[in-house]
Amino acid sequence: MALLQDMLRQLPSAVLALQAIRDPEGTILDYQTTYYNDAALTLLGYTPEQLKRQLLFQHSPHLRELTDRLSQVANQQETLDFPYFLPAQNQWFELGIRPVSNGFFISFQPIRTPSQPVQQVPTHRQAILETDRQQQLLLHTAFTASPVGITVEQAIRDAMGNITDFQAILINPVALAMGGHTEQEVLTQTISQLNPLFESSGLLAAYRAVINTGQPFQIDFQQPHTNRYLELTVSPVDADTLIAVFTDITQRRKAQLDLKQQNDLFKGVMETSLNGITIYEAVRDEQGQIVDFQYIAINEAGLAQSPLTRAEIEAKGTILGLHPQTKEAGLFKEYIAVCETGDPFRKVLFYPIFNRWYDVAVSKHADGIIVTYNDVTASKQASAYIEKQAFLFDGVLLNMKGGLSVLEVLRDDAGELADLRYVRVSHDVLKDTGLTESQLVGSTMLTHFPSVKQTHYWTAYRETLRTGQPQRFEIHYQGEGIDNHLENCVSCISDTLIISSYTIVSEQKKALQQVEKLVVELRESNQSLEQFAYIASHDLQEPTRKVQMFGKVMLDQYATALPPEARDIIQRMMSGADRMQSLIRELLGFSRLSSDQEPFKLIHLNQIISDVLGDLELVIQEKQAQISVSGLPALSGNATQLRQLFQNLLTNALKFSRKGIPPIISVTALSVRPSQLPASLTHKQTTSWAAVAIQDNGIGFDQKHSERIFHLFQRLHSRNQYSGTGLGLAICKKVAENHGGLITAMSQINPEAGEWGSCFTVFLPVLAGETGKPLLP
Repeated sequence: MALLQDMLRQLPSAVLALQAIRDPEGTILDYQTTYYNDAALTLLGYTPEQLKRQLLFQHSPHLRELTDRLSQVANQQETLDFPYFLPAQNQWFELGIRPVSNGFFISFQPIRTPSQPVQQVPTHRQAILETDRQQQLLLHTAFTASPVGITVEQAIRDAMGNITDFQAILINPVALAMGGHTEQEVLTQTISQLNPLFESSGLLAAYRAVINTGQPFQIDFQQPHTNRYLELTVSPVDADTLIAVFTDITQRRKAQLDLKQQNDLFKGVMETSLNGITIYEAVRDEQGQIVDFQYIAINEAGLAQSPLTRAEIEAKGTILGLHPQTKEAGLFKEYIAVCETGDPFRKVLFYPIFNRWYDVAVSKHADGIIVTYNDVTASKQASAYIEKQAFLFDGVLLNMKGGLSVLEVLRDDAGELADLRYVRVSHDVLKDTGLTESQLVGSTMLTHFPSVKQTHYWTAYRETLRTGQPQRFEIHYQGEGIDNHLENCVSCISDTLIISSYTIVSEQKKALQQVEKLVVELRESNQSLEQFAYIASHDLQEPTRKVQMFGKVMLDQYATALPPEARDIIQRMMSGADRMQSLIRELLGFSRLSSDQEPFKLIHLNQIISDVLGDLELVIQEKQAQISVSGLPALSGNATQLRQLFQNLLTNALKFSRKGIPPIISVTALSVRPSQLPASLTHKQTTSWAAVAIQDNGIGFDQKHSERIFHLFQRLHSRNQYSGTGLGLAICKKVAENHGGLITAMSQINPEAGEWGSCFTVFLPVLAGETGKPLLP
C-alpha cells in the first residue's frame, strides 16, 4: 500500500482513490478518500487533512451531479472517460474513472483550450494516450498491491461452444492467500478442480451468465475453512474472460451486525425512554459551516411533552423552524459547538412558545446532535414555591415577636430523646439568649442550656414526640443566667423535627401579681363598704320610722288645732320619710347582693315567675294586663336574687304601660351558642346558655339610654310622673352578673299600636340538656 501511495503521488496527473460509504442496506451515501497524490492536492486546492476528514460530496459538493455515474462505476465495475469542467480551476479536464473493489480511481488530465499556446500543451489524443499508459501502469501496480483478491478467469468451452468450466489466467497475492492454494495450482487447474462445489453452488451458472449477458453479479458468502465472509464481484472483460474480485468483508459484516445491534438498542431506548429524544442532522452551507439542524426522528415521550404533532414537527423540519428563539437566546451556538467539538451540553431552559421548563441535554451523534429533554415545569414551580415559602419563613422568623426554634431530634441507642439540635431560630431567640446564629444553629440545646433537662421542657418534648399532640405550658426558667416566666408551645413536625415557641411573660406575670394583690385589697375594701352600707342602711331605718310615726300622731291628735299650712308640711315630711325608707330598703337589698354567699342550687325559672306573678296579681288585674310565659329553663342559682331580678323587670313592664292600653307582656327563653353571646360577656366557657326575654308594649325609652338605665339612682322620668328609687335595674344587672350572665335592653319611644316598646334580655348559663325546654304548661 505504501508503494501504491508513492506511485500515485509521483504521477504528473492528479489522481484520487476513493472508497464507497454505504448504509446497512448497501446504498452508497458518499465516498471517503483513501489515496491521493501531490498533483491532486494542487489541483483541488485542499490540504491532506481536509481530504481525509471530509467526504467527497462535502469538500466537492459540485460533484453531486455525478452521483449516478459514480455509483455505476462502484456498483457495476464499469469504466468512464468524459470531459468535465472544474469550477475551482475554471478549466476542462478529461476524467478517467476506473473501478476498484468498493470504489474507484479518478485521474484528471487537463484539456487544451483555444486561449492556451499549442506548443505548451500536447494534443488531445496524445493526452489520452499518455493517460492510458499511466492508467495501465497504475492498474498493474494496483492489481499486485491491491488489498482485495483479484483473479482473471477464462471460459473453457466444449466442442459445441458451451462453457463447461473456468480457469484462472491471472491471480494476485491476496486472492492466493484467500483460496489457500499455490499459484501453480491455481493457474494449472480448473475452478471446479480447485472448488468441488463450484457447479453445485450455482457459481458456474452465474459465471456463464456474466459471459453470456455481459452483466456483472455480486454475492456474499462465508468461506468455510477460514470462517470469514467474502464479497465476490464478477464482471466481464471480453467474450471469454471475466474478472473476479474477492473482498474480505468480515469486518464490514461485523460492523453491520454491531450497527444493527446498536440501531436495535437505540430504537429500544428511543421507544422506552421516559425522556423526550429528538435527533437532528447538521445542515451545512457550501463552505461546510453549520447553518441549521434537520429534524430526523423523535420518540413518543418527546411527542407527549410537545404541544406539536409529529406532522407539525416534520413540516417545520429544522431546529430554527421549530424553535427560532434558540438563535436569539444563544442556544444555537451551543448546539453547533456540541456538533463540532463533541463536548456535551446540559441546561434547564424555559421555552416561551410552550410556556414550559425543560431539562435539556445535547450530545453529538454522527454529523448531528441528539437532544434529550424532560418537562420539569412542575418541579420548577415546586422549587419556586419552596423558595418562596423559605423566603416567607425567613421573613416570619426575622419579624415575629417571641422566640421560635426548629429543632432536630437526637436519640440514644434505645431510641429515647438524648438532645436537640438547632436547625432554625427566630431573631428573638438570638436576642434573648445573647448568642449569634452561627453559635446556635447546628449546635445542641444541652450544650448551651443543660438546665433544660431538669425542667418541664424536657417532659413536654418527650410527650409531644410520643403522642404527636402539641404541649402548652407555662414555666419559670432559671438557669444559665436566665430568669424568665415563659408561655410555651411545643409541637412535632415529624419524628425528627420539633417546633418550640415561647413568649416571655415576666412583666405580665408581675402585673398579674400586682392585679391579684389589688383585687384582694379591693375585695377587702368592698367588704368593708358593704358592711358599712348595711349598717348605715339598717341604722337609718329607725329614725325614719320615728319621723313617720310622730308625723302620723300629730295628724291624728292635733290635726284640728293645726292650720292647713302646718298639716301640709307634716304630710310632706311623712312623704319624704316614706321615700327615704324605700330608698334605704332598696340600698339594703343591693348591698346584700354582694354579701349574700348562699350556695347556688337548682332553680326552675317557671316557679320563680309564677311566684312573682302571684305577688303582682292585684296590679295585673287593675291594669288588665296579658302576660304569657314559655320555654323557661332550669339553672343553678340563688332563688331570692332571681326573684328580685324578674320582679323588678315585670314591675317596670306594668308601671311604664301606656294610658288606656292594657299591658301585653311576654316572658320567653331561647337556647343560644357561645358565639351568639354579646361581646362584653367575656367568659363563655359554658356551652349551654339561655336568653330570657321580657318584652312589653309600654311607653319605651330612647335607645341611647340603654346603658345608663342600669346605673345606680338613674331615672328617666320625674317622681311626679313615676315613683321609684332608681335602683331596680341596677339590682337586675347585679343579679345577672352574680349568676355569670348579663342583661341588655332594646327599646323605642312611644311605639305605634301593635308594636313592642321595651325588651330586656337576661343571658344566663343553664344546666346541660335543659336549655329551651318549656317548664310551664
